[in-house]
Amino acid sequence: MDSIGTFQIRWSQGYEGGNIQYINKDTIVIKCGNNLKFIRNNSGETSEDIYSCPGGGIGTFAVHSLNKVFAVSKSSIKPSILIVNYPDLQQKHELKNGAALEYQCMQFSSSSFLVSISGVPDFQMVLWNYQKSEKLSSVDFGTSRPTNLSFDPTNWRRMVTTTEKNIKMWTVEQCDSVYRIFERKYMLPGVDGSLPQEHTDISKQISRPDTSASYAAYNPVIQMTRRTLAGLIDDEDDDDFELYMDEVGRVLPISHVWTPKGDILIGCEGGQLLEINTEDESLRFLYYPDYYREFDDEVEDPEIVAIQKETSQSSENIEREQTKVTIAEGSDPMGLRDSFKSLILHKNGLFAGGKDGVLRQFEYEKRFKLLKSQPVGKSISSLSFNTKYDKLIVGSDEGYIGLYQFSSDLNISERSETIIDLSYGQFVAVDVLYDNETNTDICITARENGDIQSWDSLSSSLLCTLSLGLHISVVSSSPLSSFAAVGTTSGHVYFIDATNPKSLRVVHCTRLHDGGIRQLTFDNTGDLLLSGSDDGFVYVVNARPSKYFETIGFIEYPGNVVALSALKLQNDSIKVAVTVSDNSTGGATRICHFVLPNNIRNKPEEYYQDLRCQFDSNKISLLKFNFNPPIYGLALVDPNTIFGIDQATKKLMKMKLPDEPPKKERSKDSYLQAVETYACHGTTGGSLKLSSHNKWLLSCAPDGRIIVRSIGAPERMIDLQAHDLFTGGSKSAVFSSDGHYLFSTGRDGVLNCFTWRVIEGGEGRLESSSEELKRRQGSLAGQRNKENSILSNIPQYEEKFSRTTPPPSTAEQLAIEEEEKLKQITEAIEKDQIFETPTPKPAADATWLDRKKLEAVRVENKQFEDLKKDLRCEIRDIRRKLQGMMKENENVPDIEQLNRHEFDLDVEEQERLRLEGDAEVLKIRREKELENLAKMYLADIIKKECWDDMKVKGRGITSFHLPLEVYNYPLRERTEQELNELRIVQEQRRIEIAEYKERKLHAEHKQSLASINPSLSNMMKAKFNLYNEEDVDVQQQDEEGGEDEEEIGDKMAITGSSGAEYGGASEYFYSQFDLHNREQKMNQIVLLKDAIYRIKQTFNKEFDEIYTKKETEISKINEKNKRIKKILSDLDLHEEIFCPSFGPIEKPELLLTVHDDEIKVEKYLTPEQRKKMEQDRKLEEERRARERADNWRERGLDQMMNGVLEIRKEDELKKDVPRPAFMDKKSEDDWSDDEKRIAEEYKQKVIALNEEREKFRKQLDMELKKLQAATLENSQAFDETLQNLFQRKIKTEMAVYQEELKIQRLRLSMLVEEELKHREKELLELLMIKKAMQTETIVAVQESKKNVEAFKETLENLTAESQLLDKGFKREFNDCTALHLDLLSKLFRRRPKGLKAVRTSDTPIFDVKSGNPYSGRPPSARDTDDIEIQVAQAMMELDKMSNAPEGVEKPLWDRFCRYRRSKYGSELIIKKKSEILAEMNKFLQKRQKEEDETREEIDSITSALNTLREERMRFSCNLEVQIVMKQGQVEVDPGNFIHNFKDSILVHRSVIEDLNFKIQTLGESKISSMVESKDFRKGIAQLQWEHKRMLMQTEDLKNKMKDIQNLKVTREVQTFLHCADYDAKKQQEIAILEETINKCKKEHERHSEEKKKILKELRKAAINKRQENQNMIIDLEEMNVGLNERRNIHEVNADKTVAAGAQKRYKAIVQRRKLVDLAKAQAQEVALLRAEVERLRMKTFPALVQVEH
Repeated sequence: MDSIGTFQIRWSQGYEGGNIQYINKDTIVIKCGNNLKFIRNNSGETSEDIYSCPGGGIGTFAVHSLNKVFAVSKSSIKPSILIVNYPDLQQKHELKNGAALEYQCMQFSSSSFLVSISGVPDFQMVLWNYQKSEKLSSVDFGTSRPTNLSFDPTNWRRMVTTTEKNIKMWTVEQCDSVYRIFERKYMLPGVDGSLPQEHTDISKQISRPDTSASYAAYNPVIQMTRRTLAGLIDDEDDDDFELYMDEVGRVLPISHVWTPKGDILIGCEGGQLLEINTEDESLRFLYYPDYYREFDDEVEDPEIVAIQKETSQSSENIEREQTKVTIAEGSDPMGLRDSFKSLILHKNGLFAGGKDGVLRQFEYEKRFKLLKSQPVGKSISSLSFNTKYDKLIVGSDEGYIGLYQFSSDLNISERSETIIDLSYGQFVAVDVLYDNETNTDICITARENGDIQSWDSLSSSLLCTLSLGLHISVVSSSPLSSFAAVGTTSGHVYFIDATNPKSLRVVHCTRLHDGGIRQLTFDNTGDLLLSGSDDGFVYVVNARPSKYFETIGFIEYPGNVVALSALKLQNDSIKVAVTVSDNSTGGATRICHFVLPNNIRNKPEEYYQDLRCQFDSNKISLLKFNFNPPIYGLALVDPNTIFGIDQATKKLMKMKLPDEPPKKERSKDSYLQAVETYACHGTTGGSLKLSSHNKWLLSCAPDGRIIVRSIGAPERMIDLQAHDLFTGGSKSAVFSSDGHYLFSTGRDGVLNCFTWRVIEGGEGRLESSSEELKRRQGSLAGQRNKENSILSNIPQYEEKFSRTTPPPSTAEQLAIEEEEKLKQITEAIEKDQIFETPTPKPAADATWLDRKKLEAVRVENKQFEDLKKDLRCEIRDIRRKLQGMMKENENVPDIEQLNRHEFDLDVEEQERLRLEGDAEVLKIRREKELENLAKMYLADIIKKECWDDMKVKGRGITSFHLPLEVYNYPLRERTEQELNELRIVQEQRRIEIAEYKERKLHAEHKQSLASINPSLSNMMKAKFNLYNEEDVDVQQQDEEGGEDEEEIGDKMAITGSSGAEYGGASEYFYSQFDLHNREQKMNQIVLLKDAIYRIKQTFNKEFDEIYTKKETEISKINEKNKRIKKILSDLDLHEEIFCPSFGPIEKPELLLTVHDDEIKVEKYLTPEQRKKMEQDRKLEEERRARERADNWRERGLDQMMNGVLEIRKEDELKKDVPRPAFMDKKSEDDWSDDEKRIAEEYKQKVIALNEEREKFRKQLDMELKKLQAATLENSQAFDETLQNLFQRKIKTEMAVYQEELKIQRLRLSMLVEEELKHREKELLELLMIKKAMQTETIVAVQESKKNVEAFKETLENLTAESQLLDKGFKREFNDCTALHLDLLSKLFRRRPKGLKAVRTSDTPIFDVKSGNPYSGRPPSARDTDDIEIQVAQAMMELDKMSNAPEGVEKPLWDRFCRYRRSKYGSELIIKKKSEILAEMNKFLQKRQKEEDETREEIDSITSALNTLREERMRFSCNLEVQIVMKQGQVEVDPGNFIHNFKDSILVHRSVIEDLNFKIQTLGESKISSMVESKDFRKGIAQLQWEHKRMLMQTEDLKNKMKDIQNLKVTREVQTFLHCADYDAKKQQEIAILEETINKCKKEHERHSEEKKKILKELRKAAINKRQENQNMIIDLEEMNVGLNERRNIHEVNADKTVAAGAQKRYKAIVQRRKLVDLAKAQAQEVALLRAEVERLRMKTFPALVQVEH
């Protein structure tokens, strides 16, 4: 294949609503798959050009409409950006190293700059100078994907990007060749209308109001951020965390546009329209869909809009108020909820379009108002103006592009011109049809939405669109006739007539499958059509229209059909290969192939195996084989050779089809093996397609590549990147009928046409192949014409059911038929007739196989009609006999009657019903078993967690007579890890305690040594005591406080709990005053947990003792109850007996066993269980019968001891005295003497027996009362013991809660420490960031200074050179006359005047008369270029010879013009360089300002960090101690629930008691003295008050008189008289004085802070001095020793030195005396001078004369 050449793109069709841009006034650019498409529309005529990116696909693109270039990014690894000229489509520049894998978007400025944003993994924004292929600057963009990117049309230094998370504005600053990009982030507003309060600077986090709830109780000044509280200090992505914590739903920006003022309008998905004012960096809602009010025309204030909510950035410390509006749910009066998908600006207003398909024009500057709306009819996804702003292009994601024209008065037209209308939806497949009339191919495509389209293969124009309104799954075109077969997901096959490509129509439809059709394939001659689906059937259809698309038959091959391939053999038979898969997603795992004979179209019944028209596998030679691994695609190239794509290796495999079946279905010979393999695609999946002459094979796959190869040389291939890998790749491809073109469709919604790019020597090979294909078409021309004529005469197919009203469902139809059938059966029974089942009718939407099945039923009914009739008659006779027998059965006696079901002769039906019932019962039983199993599993888990795993099981004890219950503590077995941790902590504490004792002994020993040496002076002791007072010496603590600490440690108040009294004492506990670090607190928590466990164990021991005691008491009571029951039975009394027992509270294990008496419903027993129970019952009865038959033990007991083993008194008393027999037979008179004696003895015995019985009854009664009293006494005693245990439980609970409270306090302090640690780490990271920023800024400042200095030096050199040109003018032209020199000098100083940028026709964007809203403010770069052009033109005008003075020759004039040009050129360069220098200075000033701001931020962060560290240290030292106070010792007023001890102090109780006693004594004495002097003082006070009042009046009158006499009109008085508002002036003076006072206070505070710092340093110095003093004391001791030695030496030598020193001492005394006298004289002289000065000063004072009256 590669010997012919390669493929190149010819045309491409498809548009799914992507970006549309104008590259000139008439040409638009769209992305079409892997190509860029240029569409020119001039005066209604449309032409197209295609640009394919070399070396792969296109990622993204941008267009520069002024410079007529466009940029495309390659879709590859390390992609580059190509800058291409238009219209020659020649590459101009290539921009490299801007991305690692992909570009997400890019955009041109109005000048020579391009910005790009890369994707994974670098996420960089890069600024390019594309004309120089230079990378200017880059900055991290962030991981959020940008939705829009644009430059400010009037200022290339500003850009804006929008993402799903925020809006970012980027500013470019330049210092000569250094460019830097700065970011300004705007948080998105909430969907509820709330505007964000954002922190633009990360350093402002130190004052955020998010305060820790745990630390707020300690110090609310230190504030924590949410990241600190969450512990996410190491998390770099702060935006994701803030987004996660954000509880407000944010709007989603989808479009934006710049205004001429530099503001930004942003359209959101929910219909909101935002405006960002870039000057004050504020954001507001311009339109909110749920709240809108249109104002009157009289409103002049432009700030009054629909919703006015602005953010203020003026101060960091001012809380910005959020304005929230009350919105009506679902209200949108203007209907703009889906209207801002695309925004574009025009001079007449803002144009917007969205999903609703309406193009709207708005006024936005003074107020937001809808001006005009035009329905487009399709959703709008893109808007774009041409360079003249007289054409507006509208793009839709429904495959539509429309054009609106603007009139000369800038009004938009009412109607649009359609540029493209290609429908929408993914392409399903593509195929070609040969058109005999034009001898060209018609391209047939199908879309998923049901559109069938025909395309002209040469012009790429869309000829026709036929909408089926169904989901299409596959399409295939006939090689023989001009029609296409279309398969749908409902199983229908539609036959589309394409004899007229401009008018497609449906001529036939049949439903073949129940599911969606997956494959439709014609054989290479077009005689048969094969259809495959996932229902396991492959149908064969006669594909000739002359046979009206008759379905011939089917084969059954279970599985999902993956591929079909058919090939016509030389004997005109057709060989078919089918691959199927066992699942719907993987490749084919099985294959079958069979041969359809030539006459199967004419006599198919010869090959059927039944009436359903299923082909006999033997008659069609059906063979089945397997694949391993699975394959995709299938191409049958000859009768025994197939090609497929390996799923595992993704290679093309060539395999041979055996002619003999395998031995077994899964035997080794049943698996096909590859004969040869060839390199193929890079992704799994794909399909294969053969050319018409079966010599070329193409494959397409999701990687987007199409590989073409020759069957004869498959290893040589042509690789074509037709579609984009990231959009799903290629879906289908097909050759044209002559082989000159290749058509392909992909999942990117694009239809491509490729043509050959023939290499040298390949024309002949291509022509030979084309001739062969043409000959084949010519051989089929006659049949094609015949079939096409028949096809064109077939009427259009009309469905019985409209698509809007679906046919009745199968379930509804069956229900109706069943109801009708029951009705007919009932009528037949009532009339005693034979009911004949009607022949079923096919459903309206039945498949072809369903219809064939019903036809088979009709044939069978007709064939066996007589036999069925005889059977019906016999059934009728039997029914009559049964009815007679049933009537007789009703008249016989009940005992002889039979049940109704015994007359039912349908035993099978009975069995079926029984089996259905059993199945339903089994189903319910299984469900219940599973439900019970789940409950049992849950019960086992609960039992294991709450019972089995408990070392001490939870139980309680109830009182005998009181409503009291006491429970123990359920305890688990402590794990080995917990015990090891406890042992480690105890061992650690043992070591610490031992070390403390050794240190204490060492300190005591040192103290004893110090006390032995008494040579310390008083000064040393004073210094030592001072040191102890301030720095708390350790030795003194050990001496004085060691014993006190041991005493305090045993006190409950200091330990903070009463756990020691209840078994929780431990020698390893830390003191609450020593818990400073985290390790100590964790160890204390472990010890406290152990204490809680031991407290509970201690209580459980007491509980077990009481529990055992109750068991004993119950056993005693039961023993007594036995006797009580016996007594009650003897006394024949019926009293209630107190019988206590253990219930579920004392024995919870009783709840784990379910007894039969607890179940209230009848237990279900299976037949097996019933049988077993019956057997057990019989065995038990037999055993009892055997025992009753002969029991020698009972018989011997009765005979020998009257049935008892022991004779009891009560039994004997129950026996009556035997009455003599004669007493009943004879009267008393007939008794003999002996009988009378016997009768007398009998009476005596009866009297004695009764007395004995009464005596015994009283004994029993007394014993009964005694037993009952003992039982009551013992039970009450136990209740008292239980009450004591209950009190013990309460106190134990209190101790446990106290210990748990200490644990919680320790955990809280650890949490606070962790928060402070995280905050410190956060501040350190912030400080590092700021320092890095400071370093970068300093480097930038230094570099900028160097650049400025160098540039300034260059500018000075240029200025000097320009001045030299001025000075050298006369020397240069000294060869001319003075007159000419003077004239030339004047012309030399002449310059072009009034130069302005002229808007030329090639840059219509600057035409003020156009609709361009930015024409009044063109970019400065473009303006400068235009001015340079005008300067050049003006200089050419000045250089004309006509402007030369008279007499000046041309050589001299030319030399003058060159000299003037060089001078003017240098002036222009100096001017331009001066502007650049100004920009560089501005850049330098900004960097210096940034450096200062960064330094201030670093200082503030450092200050906050120092404050935090001090607070952290203070917190670790200022411990919170838990103290237990007794009732009455708390003198704090309680709050609502608990006491607030925040402002309380802890004092000893004796202090309060003494103070109260003194107060009481003094109060009583005071009250008594007050009572005694009350009356006397009352009179005295009244007289004194009266006297004082009169004295004060006298004094007041005197003062007034003096004031009147001495009153002078001072300036103050004059001011009061002349000033209109004297009070205001005074207030002003007071305000000035107050301000002065405030400044003084601030100054005082500043001085105080300085003094405090000095004091702190002095204290540190004092500590150092103390240390030095200690050292000096030690040195002093040594010096005293030396002094004493020297004194002894001096005393020895004193006598020798007295005379020599006396004279010297005398002279010194005399000299000192003289000096003292001189000092006294000078002091007296100074005092006199001072008195004189005072006297002279007093002379200047005015004297006030008092007039005496």
